[in-house]
Amino acid sequence: MIMAVPAKSGAFVYAHNVSVLVDFYSMLLSANVVRQTPDLTILACEGLQLIVHELPEGIKVPPNSESPRESSIKLFFSVANLDVANQRLVELGGKTMQEVWSNPVFSVCNAVDPEGNIFQLREFK
Repeated sequence: MIMAVPAKSGAFVYAHNVSVLVDFYSMLLSANVVRQTPDLTILACEGLQLIVHELPEGIKVPPNSESPRESSIKLFFSVANLDVANQRLVELGGKTMQEVWSNPVFSVCNAVDPEGNIFQLREFK
């Protein structure tokens, strides 16, 4: 385990099952665990620190891996190849949304993690 250095930017993901989302995002993004406590795990990869935290007592978010949850905030992650990443995320328990949008800089598609959170994958051209 690498020592965690406080990030200037990153993302927090609350989870019903921290270990499931840690496994999912660490394998999908080739991220390393840099710190772990009983209620959170910090993952890091190039340009990103992702904190997966146990859902705090009193916050009611039903687990919903069958139906994606809409949110006013969407995480996005860059990958080397959208097709490979989409295949991998399905193997890890996520879901891919097949529609791909492209612009001159990158192609993107939406995906869903094992707890129903929608995020975006980007492949730069």
